[in-house]
Amino acid sequence: MRDLNTVIRRAGSNNDLVELTQTLTPLSKIAVDTAQRDGASRAGSFPESTQALKASAPIIAFGRPYTPDLFGWFDDFSTTGNYDALGQISRTQTVFNNTSADSSVPQLRSGSAASCRPRRASCRSATAATHFPAALQQKLFQGLIRDQQFTRCPGGGDVVAPDKSNLLSSSEQQQLGCTEADRGAGNYTPGG
Repeated sequence: MRDLNTVIRRAGSNNDLVELTQTLTPLSKIAVDTAQRDGASRAGSFPESTQALKASAPIIAFGRPYTPDLFGWFDDFSTTGNYDALGQISRTQTVFNNTSADSSVPQLRSGSAASCRPRRASCRSATAATHFPAALQQKLFQGLIRDQQFTRCPGGGDVVAPDKSNLLSSSEQQQLGCTEADRGAGNYTPGG
């Protein structure tokens, strides 16, 4: 009881519960009441905070679709390696394209070059670029890649879910300035 009595009432200023309750009235006036502050009539901090949060809702709503992409990047950036019994390790994979952009029209490489042994004469001829007429090369190249994808939607690097739950509606696409046709993975067709 003696400790409780000390907490409730103690000699000195600003050091007990009775003095704490005396600060609640000025605090409530700052939090709730409209008053003259800095030469103008201003609302309390709670109404001002409410108004600020309502005004920021469209900004937060615009960024919300990008959250999985942003946090996916955070995850990939933070976990570039792994740990095993000897310490930190990193697994890497090198990928070589099937095209070579030597000029404005990439040249297709022979697919059999990857499986031959470098010492054989037949391998040297297999690794040489297969030369097709430029128009045919362009047509073949367009069948291999998707280009001119400048307005990818948030989450557009992932494949379309079977239930199409990760597709944005046309109004959402218009609001975000993107198009689902620029999806980076899978075979998205607007009507399909």
